[in-house]
Amino acid sequence: MKFITLFATALFFAGLQWSQSANISTVTVEQGGSPRLINLGTVDSKSYFADRDLNRNWTDAKVFCKTLGMKLATITTSTQIAFLKNVYNGTTFS
Repeated sequence: MKFITLFATALFFAGLQWSQSANISTVTVEQGGSPRLINLGTVDSKSYFADRDLNRNWTDAKVFCKTLGMKLATITTSTQIAFLKNVYNGTTFS
């Protein structure tokens, strides 16, 4: 159970997977998105962002991502897992 919770937490915190056609500055300003988005970097041709508001449940996080033209992250490779573990330090992203 602890592994599932940790994985779900990592998935939620990683949270945001940028769609290929989106532009963060345009989306943030024009669509009322959070200016607190953190660019985590890119792996496997996908860019990852996190929001400093970590109090969203999965459904709210998915809706938030959609309003920004993004998708909630789907982690499918060991490279993505290693990348997200590397940028997550337990309380914030670095």
